[in-house]
This record gives sequence, structure tokens and C-alpha cells, in this order.
Amino acid sequence: MNSLELHLFPHSLHSCKSLSHLKQIHGVAIKTPSLSLPNLIPKLIFLSSSSSSSPDLFYIRSILLTHSHDAQFRLNLCNAIVRSISRNSTNLTPMEFLNEMLLIGLEPDGFTLPLVLKALARTRGIREGQQIHARSIKTGMVGLNVYVTNTLMRLYSVCGSIHDVQKVFDECPHRDLVSWTTLIQAFTKAGLYSRAIEAFMEMCDLRLRADGRTLVVVLSACSNLGDLNLGQKVHSYICYYIDMNADVFVGNALIDMYLKCDDLNSANKVFDEMPVRNVVTWNAMISGLAYQGRYREALDTFRIMQNKGVKPDEVTLVGVLNSCANLGVLEIGLVKEAEEIVHKMEIRPDVFACGALLGACRIHGNVDIGESVMQKLTEIDPDEDGTYILMTNLYSSVHRWKDASKLRKTMKIKKMRKTPGCSSIEVDGVVHEFRKGDKSHPRSKVIYFVLEGIATHLKSYGIVEHSTFCI
Repeated sequence: MNSLELHLFPHSLHSCKSLSHLKQIHGVAIKTPSLSLPNLIPKLIFLSSSSSSSPDLFYIRSILLTHSHDAQFRLNLCNAIVRSISRNSTNLTPMEFLNEMLLIGLEPDGFTLPLVLKALARTRGIREGQQIHARSIKTGMVGLNVYVTNTLMRLYSVCGSIHDVQKVFDECPHRDLVSWTTLIQAFTKAGLYSRAIEAFMEMCDLRLRADGRTLVVVLSACSNLGDLNLGQKVHSYICYYIDMNADVFVGNALIDMYLKCDDLNSANKVFDEMPVRNVVTWNAMISGLAYQGRYREALDTFRIMQNKGVKPDEVTLVGVLNSCANLGVLEIGLVKEAEEIVHKMEIRPDVFACGALLGACRIHGNVDIGESVMQKLTEIDPDEDGTYILMTNLYSSVHRWKDASKLRKTMKIKKMRKTPGCSSIEVDGVVHEFRKGDKSHPRSKVIYFVLEGIATHLKSYGIVEHSTFCI
């Protein structure tokens, strides 16, 4: 190989498109001592995993076995490859490559496993994660390496296996802030808000200082519990330990917490004192005001946001449309205003935003806009039963019985079933769920008796349900 060919060799490797061509280049590299194979091996393996519809695992294995007898070098090389295939689109998954490592007798270390577990979390690969967990127990990796423990906890959390998250946490002798944050986040994600707060308190008792990420999760738990007193204590903790001027996410979480706990003054104070506000900050105010029933103030805040030049996103759109829909009960014409907002925002409406607008159309009986919105919704998600139910109710409210019947038949043909409505409440750390027609709760007789009493009381004031909105 002459000097020009040596110079062009790296370019030939990068421009390689087929596995057969790749193997030819590899053969040349083996016969040319002046080429640095350690620098070429990662590129060879990466290209062999992405250059065909089916990666050549035997070839990859042979490269690892042939070109180095230094186990540490091979392990470092494998870690670099796992990191590369985790970040790039290839036909070889990190788990498949891990199996190849094991086949050649190369034991993964504390850098390999977190990379693989992170990739499994993205695909919710709990079975593969359990295999790694079992092997890590045998090798002692879970107990000795906190990074493996934390990524394993995160995988179980993403997959909704809160029992496994708790088990891994309890069995870990070395826990850091990430371990505690992952546990608190797992409890919050599972709706176990009281347990999340208990974990935070236990962490504080160990004099482990929370950071912004931890506190955002804790404030979310406070918001869902509606515990203002607890939220204020967390705010005091933040003022003592955290520089809120440098952490917009904590400020956003505080605004959300105060508004959901019905403390508008404190929310406004936090908002006014924030030196930097992003779209999430404005969304927290708009959604929080709507949550409190302050729909006009939510729309006023949205207009101020626009005047400040902040570009809204899908979350903004949902908050604005929900406010329009609820204000529309009192003010005629806001449905059209809501539709104009959708067009002005220059973003692709999602199913939640369009659903909010369709709900407003149902309230006003605006069939023309409703049909337009339904067409968009069926393009986004053709199998969403809520779309058909809302539109059926809209047709029924304006006595277009044939159109309503036609949609019901379409739902039957598509074998759609109405998802039962569900609500939940937490009492003394226990979450109670209720679905339409559900009588499984041990105190259901008492609950229904109280509900009937409330309904009778409302009727005495002339308040009745909208029967046309029932499918």
C-alpha cells in the first residue's frame, strides 16, 4: 500500500456502504503493519452493526477475539462501542452486544452495564433488565457499584415495577443523591405521593442535601397531594439551600405547586421574582389559573406571554383551549376565538389540544368547527375512542340523530369500547380509584348514598345533568 492509499484509507472506511466491502478493507488493514488497528477496530465493529439489515455477530466476535489479547483494552473498546450504538441508529442493540461480550468471556464492568440499562429503559426492556439484575447479584455489581444500582432502579421505575425499585434500593449498601431521587421519582410516577414525601424526609434526616432535580420531583408530589403546608416547608428548604435565580425548573415547580394548592398570591410572588422565565414558566401559570377556575386570567396571561415574544407550545395550547371551553359556558363566540388561536400558534396541535377544542364545540353545539377538529383528531390518532364519543355527543346535542348513530356504528365496526371514566383520591397515604359504575370499593354503599344526597341537593337548586351529553 503506497503513501497515498495509506492517507485515503480512513476515508475509504468511512465511505464503506456494504459489509463485503468492509471485510476487504479489514483484510488490507491486517496485512499493513503501518496502519493503527486499535483506532480502526471500533469503526469496523460499528459499521458492521449498521451496514446491513442483519448485523454479522460472528464477524464482530472474531474482531474482538483476534485483535487484542489485552482484556482491559477489549473491555474499554467494548464500552466505547456500546456507548456509540446507544447514541446512534444501528441494527445491533446494546443488549445484543453485551451478549457477544459474554460469549467471548469478557465480563462487563461498572461502565458497560449502566449504558446497556439506559438503552433498555428507553425500550422498556424489563425482561432483559431482570437478566442483568440476576447476573449483577452473582458478580456483586449491584451492591458494589452505585451507578449500576441507580440505572437498574430507573429501568424498573420506567417499566412501572415499583416493588423492584424499592427492593434494589433497600439492598444497596451505598446510596447517593441519585439513588434517593430515583426512588422519590418512582413513587411519584406511581402515584404514591405520601411515600415519595416520606422518602424525601428520610433522606433529609441522613443530612443528604437535595438538588434542584430532587426538589422538582418533591414539589410535584406536594402538588398532587394538595398539601400547601408541606409545599411551604419545601419552599423554605429551597430558599436556604438552592439558588432559585439559577434554577428555572425549581421556580416552575413552585408556581405549579402553589396554584394547585390554591395559593395564587404565593404563585404570583414566585413568578414575579423569577429573573428568567421559559415557556414552562408561562405554561405553569396558564394551566394553574385554569385549574383554579380563573379562565379569564389564564387567557390574559397567555396574551402577556405572546406580547413578551415567548413562543407557545402544545401544553400552552391545551391550557388556553380548556380556558376558552370553560369560559364559553358563559360567553358566546369563544369557540371561534379558540380555533383562531390554534392557527396563530404555528404549531401542530396534538390530541389533547384538539380534544379540548372539540369539547368546547360540544358545549356550544358548533358542528362545523367540531367536524373540522374531528378530522384532525382522526389523522393524529384514528383509534382514539374519546374523539368519536365527543363528536357523537355533539351531534346529539343539536338533534342530528342520524349522524350520531352513524358514528356509533363506526365505533362498533372498529370494535371500539368506551374507556370508563376514572378518578382517584389519596386518603392517609392510600390511593382510592373509582370508575363509572364501579361498586368494588368496600365503602361503596356509603359513597353512593352521599352522592345521591348531593345530587338531590343540586336538583333542589335547579341544577340538572346534561342528558344530551351522555353516550
